[in-house]
Parts: sequence; structure tokens; C-alpha cells
Amino acid sequence: MLVQNKGEYIRHVGVRLIPGTNNLETDEAEAFKEAVRTNPLDKALVGKEIFFDSEKPDAVISEIKADDALLLIADTFDVDLLNRFHDEEEGSKRPRTTVLKTIENQIASILDPNEDDIVDQEG
Repeated sequence: MLVQNKGEYIRHVGVRLIPGTNNLETDEAEAFKEAVRTNPLDKALVGKEIFFDSEKPDAVISEIKADDALLLIADTFDVDLLNRFHDEEEGSKRPRTTVLKTIENQIASILDPNEDDIVDQEG
């Protein structure tokens, strides 16, 4: 299940959610859903700082609305997950070129970052 932490901090909503897109495995997804269902503070974060599609919690990227998918992709820094997104979108009945291009651009920016964006840790 894909859960996006749009905040600037690590959140614990049944599981640890780092800022950006989190890919939750089955046990983690169940713990997350339970926390959202039973804890009013966690429930309040959904829609404000945490995004997931409660109507389709197990949706793949090709089943997510394009605008939401683009935001999710821009917030994903795991190349393996981005490659999975690309495969899912390409394998859909109607692949969206904007989604595919955004995934490709995000992968490229991670693998070959702009020199101006690289922080010199020795200086």
C-alpha cells in the first residue's frame, strides 16, 4: 500500500512513515489502517499531512488520479519503487505519457543529479 507523508517529519502512524512516499507491506499496511481507524490524532493527519487512497488502499500507480500520481512520484526517492511505478503504468490499458515522463525524470534526477544540487560535505 502506498502512503505519502507530505510533512517534514517522520511520523509514526502504526508504522514509521518517512517524509515522501512509503511502500507498506501487508503487515505494515494493516498496522497503519488500524492506527488510523482507532487513533483520532492519527486519523486527523490523513488528508492534511498523510495521503493514501482510502477507497483503493491497494491501488497501483496507474489506478491513482493523474494529479495525485504526479505528486506521489515527485515525492518518491526509491529508484526501485519508481521503476515499479513505471512498469505498472506502462502495463496499464491506457498508459499516461505525463505520468511515464514524470517517473523517468524523477529517476534521472536521482541517478544523475544537477551539480548545483549536490552538497559538498568536505567544505
